Amino acid sequence: MARASKASPKKKTSAKTSKAAKKSPIEITLPSPSKVETWGMNHYSLSPVFFPEKEEDFRDLFSYANNKGLKLTFRGGGCSYGDAATNTKGAVIDISKYNRILEFDSKTGIVKAESGVTIKQLWEFGIEKGYWPPVVSGTMFPTLGGALSMNIHGKNNFAAGSIGDHVLEFTFMIPNGKVFVCSRKKNQELFLPQSPALECSEFF
Repeated sequence: MARASKASPKKKTSAKTSKAAKKSPIEITLPSPSKVETWGMNHYSLSPVFFPEKEEDFRDLFSYANNKGLKLTFRGGGCSYGDAATNTKGAVIDISKYNRILEFDSKTGIVKAESGVTIKQLWEFGIEKGYWPPVVSGTMFPTLGGALSMNIHGKNNFAAGSIGDHVLEFTFMIPNGKVFVCSRKKNQELFLPQSPALECSEFF
């Protein structure tokens, strides 16, 4: 008669997922290409266009683009005469739906807004409260994000400077999804290059 061996105790399986485990790739349906035109109507691209509405949408799009090797271009109001807001070799992220005014201080006139807010939205919001934007472009349709990345100016440039002179702080997302709060005192190395030069910008 064979002697039965004692069964070894089963190891308990941990319900926790390892922190090192990789997240599943973000699945996004690539929109059908549409015509994306410049303000001067002398250039256009046929590009898939995304319309993010919250910060997490941008993070997901960055993750998707990184996984797929997809090149991204950002578009605000599409008011550039050049081809800055078109993309012949990738997709366009249109920020026009990321357009909420979040906070306003009636004593100082300081406003906190998302990058898709237009100059028109800003002055319509402020004028009934006794405020007017310090820099207003020749058209009302540029977004704050586009205006800052191009560092636009108005007819009062000789006195008021450009829009970058009036921005106190912005949040800046890099392609890995990390967000930095930037000002003249905080993350200064990111704030100073981003506000005056499109060449340095990733996203506003």
